[in-house]
Amino acid sequence: MIYLPIEKLTEGMELARNIPGLNPMLPFAVTGYILNERTINRMMNIGIQGAYIQTELTEGIEPVDIVEPELKAKMLISIQETFDESLKKVTFQTSRQIYENIADVAKTVVMNVLSMDKYLFQMIDIRDYDSYTYSHSLYVGILSVLIGRYIGLSISKLNDLALCGLLHDIGKTDIPIEITNKPGPLTNEEYEIMKQHPSLSYDKLFDCTSISQSVLQGIQTHHEKYDGSGYPFGLAGENIPLYGRILAIADVYDALSATRPYRKA
Repeated sequence: MIYLPIEKLTEGMELARNIPGLNPMLPFAVTGYILNERTINRMMNIGIQGAYIQTELTEGIEPVDIVEPELKAKMLISIQETFDESLKKVTFQTSRQIYENIADVAKTVVMNVLSMDKYLFQMIDIRDYDSYTYSHSLYVGILSVLIGRYIGLSISKLNDLALCGLLHDIGKTDIPIEITNKPGPLTNEEYEIMKQHPSLSYDKLFDCTSISQSVLQGIQTHHEKYDGSGYPFGLAGENIPLYGRILAIADVYDALSATRPYRKA
């Protein structure tokens, strides 16, 4: 099989892997499906960026996944449940099970990355079509762990980084949905509201005694920039906590590599 970007897909090609749908457990299209022009146009419209295709030249070649599709689906569901509980204004202090579930996902991310040492940068298939918020949180967690692994951080710090990534946008559940789901660039006024989400994430998680201060600081500073032009504090250089610096790279990379309604990846 071979992975092809959406622009290279043509009618008559056979899928070599399922394409995930909105519900991670229900595929958009299944292995063996023969693509047609209507399906390819639909894939483009909803933001699917490519697919694995079966060809004679690549027969027998199996790409290595950092996260297996079934496990990825389970992790996405856990992240979605965490955000859904946050929308209900359930605090992490009063709902310990929510934290334990997301902490388990963080450890699973780290375990998968460490077991795939020689394939760390085979990331071509990391993004499929899922709800952007949940998949973004998972991918920022994975990318942050990759960076942390590369610079030699301990396993406990990698677990912290994964948790930072999974929860860094939890504060967006307190931002008006018409802003978070807007299919286009934000106005200046909307952007100022959106810029509150790192601090809202920090405040939402602050009372959870199981989350370390280092994780909280990383989440709160993931939009700071090395030149001091970020937010919410305008920190610069190494005044930005290490987790915040790592998250910033992972966050921007994943955002830029994802197709959004108002721009291509």
